[in-house]
Amino acid sequence: MQRTGIILLNWNAAKETTGCVRDMQTFLPPEATMYVVDNKSNSADRARLRLQQDCRDVVFIWNDKNLGYAGGNNVGIRR
Repeated sequence: MQRTGIILLNWNAAKETTGCVRDMQTFLPPEATMYVVDNKSNSADRARLRLQQDCRDVVFIWNDKNLGYAGGNNVGIRR
């Protein structure tokens, strides 16, 4: 069985990230898993991301430091 995973990176852009999550959820197959990897955003941005109702069925990964684009994606892939 194939599994589908979508990885979105966030760094101080909770509004844009939740908009992208909302848009992606409209066409993803039900068995797909969406991962949002936060690359050590500021505390206000992380709080906004945590409060978003649009982010249902999303796996959040909260990095302790900004790992950059490749590093953030690798964390999501490993999950």
